[in-house]
Amino acid sequence: MESQTTVYKIGFWSAVLASVFSIAYDLGQLAEWSGLMGSGGGAENNSTWLGLVILLVPSLLLGISFVVMMGSVHRLPTSDRRIWSQTGLSFAIMYGPLICMNYFVQLTLIAPALYRRRNPRFSGHWQWQPGGGPPPKPLPIPIVQPPPSLPVPGGPSRHSFPSNDTM
Repeated sequence: MESQTTVYKIGFWSAVLASVFSIAYDLGQLAEWSGLMGSGGGAENNSTWLGLVILLVPSLLLGISFVVMMGSVHRLPTSDRRIWSQTGLSFAIMYGPLICMNYFVQLTLIAPALYRRRNPRFSGHWQWQPGGGPPPKPLPIPIVQPPPSLPVPGGPSRHSFPSNDTM
């Protein structure tokens, strides 16, 4: 079993890292809104690839350090108060993977596409841009015909049943 000192150290440093990543995100967001990243500024303009990287890397690391911090918080209270830390840890465990998947996808797919400008039809939020070119063609779906030996649904079959009119 870990010593209390180890739990305190891990909890302290993960809280410090969570605070640093949170402040880094805040500073990046202020720089993005003021137009320092090349987006034109304001919340109404799409982010640039640099803005996405500066905003999403601290956010990705914040999620990881937050889960570690909550794990440390759960180890400290007495057993009669542990239900509250376990509830917080449960929410952190749900939150962590969701945001890590989200930010990982944005950092590996969206930011590089914005950097290369290879797909102008998509903005930084994967919204369709009508002026960016023709819409993508739908995938062809082959129509499968039943083999000739099987009856066609709704057609005549080998087994005839008398209808109500003939009875």
